[in-house]
Amino acid sequence: MKKVIKNILGLFFLSQAIIFASCEKGEFVSSSEYVIPDANAIKVKILTVAPGAPTVNYFINDEKITGVNNASGIQFGYGYNGLYPDLGYLVVNKAPSYNLKVKVAASNETDPNLTLMDESLNLVDGKQYTLFTTKYDATSKKITNYTLLEDARPTPTPDTSKTFIRFVNLLNNTSGLTLEQVTTEKVLVNNLAYGATSDFIAIDNPGQANVYRVINPADGTVVIANTSYTLAKGRSLTVYCYGNLGATGDYAPKMGWFTSFY
Repeated sequence: MKKVIKNILGLFFLSQAIIFASCEKGEFVSSSEYVIPDANAIKVKILTVAPGAPTVNYFINDEKITGVNNASGIQFGYGYNGLYPDLGYLVVNKAPSYNLKVKVAASNETDPNLTLMDESLNLVDGKQYTLFTTKYDATSKKITNYTLLEDARPTPTPDTSKTFIRFVNLLNNTSGLTLEQVTTEKVLVNNLAYGATSDFIAIDNPGQANVYRVINPADGTVVIANTSYTLAKGRSLTVYCYGNLGATGDYAPKMGWFTSFY
């Protein structure tokens, strides 16, 4: 059966291992073809940040797009703050429509394969997206909220001597968040609404440690205290705040980072 989803790293990946054959002088070495996704292909990255949700797998049009099997063939899934794929995007072949299901991993002792979310996605040919699942209701056993972001490169073409970041507010129970760069005393993003994302912002002096903190503008309290990151130049990064406002332990407010574009 033709798979709906292919996993890529960067723009392409080898469809199978290169085959080397012994040859005489002057002959070419034969190799397999490589796969280049269609320019109109849809690309998707997935991140689970729903506090309290069990380990899950994701399906698009009933094809499993995440998870791995153990030696017995049982599917393991992705847990809290689990990003897939780590690099690059999943490529979704064209279809008349796109249905997303999130199911409890088959390896879970409780409710294996239970569907926690069943939603239609509005995906446009040639665009790429990051999907965040953000809220889980333990009573109904449903993922009740998600955020779908279109991933578009910064324009104009980023200066490779700098780093570009965008900020996403996924911290439950907030109306807005402010991101500050403590080192330069600069407000990078002010009062960003829940579920929203900022434009890409240029960060000077990449390669040096910069300190960031997150403020709740409603009362001025520090949600995430000073945190130091050293950012590589020439990259466009997504910075996201997740968890539950006021929580402690596993679901306390945190910041996460991943590279969206090189």
